Amino acid sequence: MDLPLDKVPHFVQINEDGGPHWYMHTYMWCWERGWVLDQHDKPVNRGYSLVSGKSPRGDFAHVVIYKNGKLFHDPHPSGTGVETVEDWETLRRRK
Repeated sequence: MDLPLDKVPHFVQINEDGGPHWYMHTYMWCWERGWVLDQHDKPVNRGYSLVSGKSPRGDFAHVVIYKNGKLFHDPHPSGTGVETVEDWETLRRRK
């Protein structure tokens, strides 16, 4: 989306209940900017994807961006990505 990192919310931290509503916030934030997230059962090696899995910094989930099946952006300064891939969603322009 060509946005500076400080313009992208930390969707998990903004949820007061700490529950799973972060996903709906993420989906709606993308939708409002003309993008759609599509869930997939397996990796997709084309376009941009949000990939989540176990963080290498502890036993919690982390989300990174892949482009054409490879790590493209990790919001964490280490840039180490994820240890496991558990969810894969493509990011596409809304029609």
